[in-house]
Amino acid sequence: MITVAGLVRLIDESGAGCMVIDGTLTETGITDHVFDEDITEHSSVNSFGLSVQKTLGLLDENSAIDQQVYNTDHRLTSARKRTYSNKLSVGTDSDVLATYTITATWSGQELTSYKMVRV
Repeated sequence: MITVAGLVRLIDESGAGCMVIDGTLTETGITDHVFDEDITEHSSVNSFGLSVQKTLGLLDENSAIDQQVYNTDHRLTSARKRTYSNKLSVGTDSDVLATYTITATWSGQELTSYKMVRV
């Protein structure tokens, strides 16, 4: 257990979005700096913040499907799906959280497989 008394200067040098916290170190102060930061400060590869954003993306918010390919029977056989951190960026190349490839296989009118894999 580490106990800090008095004023501190905490420097995070772990990656993008690093911060310096000056003042009294409290649980509330740390929480505010982690959870109340702008979303752009939580986008480092493999970071907790990015994982949370991706989880939110899996709820199918702020997503777009494009690059559709259809078979001769006009059935979807492949496409790309993207999830976004910002609703204003949907359909663009900005603020992309994750990209997925969709593939579908048909036997006549019956869908026999459907896959969505992260690229």
